[in-house]
Amino acid sequence: MNILVCIKQVPDPLSIEFDRHTGKIDKKRVVYITNPSDINALETALGIREEIGGVVTALCVGPDKVERSLRQCKALGADDVYRIWGDDWPADEIPVAAAFAISRFVGETDFDLLLCGDTGDMYGVDPTPAWLAEFLKIPMMSAVTELRLAEQPDTIVVKRKQEKGFRQAVECKLPAIVSVDTSINEPREASLPEKIDAENFLIKTVNVSLTSMLHMYPKPEVMIGLKYQMQPFKPEPHLIYTPDPDLTAEERIDAFVSGGMEVKKGVVVKASPGEAADRMISFMAENGLIE
Repeated sequence: MNILVCIKQVPDPLSIEFDRHTGKIDKKRVVYITNPSDINALETALGIREEIGGVVTALCVGPDKVERSLRQCKALGADDVYRIWGDDWPADEIPVAAAFAISRFVGETDFDLLLCGDTGDMYGVDPTPAWLAEFLKIPMMSAVTELRLAEQPDTIVVKRKQEKGFRQAVECKLPAIVSVDTSINEPREASLPEKIDAENFLIKTVNVSLTSMLHMYPKPEVMIGLKYQMQPFKPEPHLIYTPDPDLTAEERIDAFVSGGMEVKKGVVVKASPGEAADRMISFMAENGLIE
């Protein structure tokens, strides 16, 4: 089985600091690591190879610094690794453009399964697998916590994580894209000799021009526009209730607990349907709700 694993680098949560003047993430202090869920995807691919044989290839879109992650994949057991990049790419990877570049590359290969991590973005969500499925026109399954080969040829069975602890079992024909959850397995550790061999391994680089891709795609604004990129949630600002400072301490505490809302009493009407309707109409008229 020919298995491809897409990996990427993400900020180490322990290295994220905020600029006290702007309130934004200080990117100069950020340390990038291999996306943890991508390592789980690689472990899944290695497990399938050990079971039925095959070839595991790791792919990554990014500048020279991502080679450290590719060498990590090689040390863990990947048969081959590729880096996809171009001189006209921006400093930060664009998920839609990265997915299109990967689709152009893997579309020329005879692959059976494409694995990647379920998360992998500064905001916790990675849209790359969904865009890959769109560009390659193959099925995709996300939040996978278990993957096994079915008895039928070219078929896999997966379990997907759902809300409230539920699981969904899905059978899918290959080729397909699967994004795995970190709970699917426990990644192995590379030995020192494997790490040394990986450092001496020649990483293949595929040169892909972003400008040429924009000419290939009918809607280039999808790749570079902010509308289709993951953005941090920005709630609308709202006023915070502050109690009257002239109130007593007890009254201010009550005001804080209630959030400034006045306690309103209800009226229970016990009467026949006709009388109850008349009393409700009179009540609404007295309070100016109806004329």
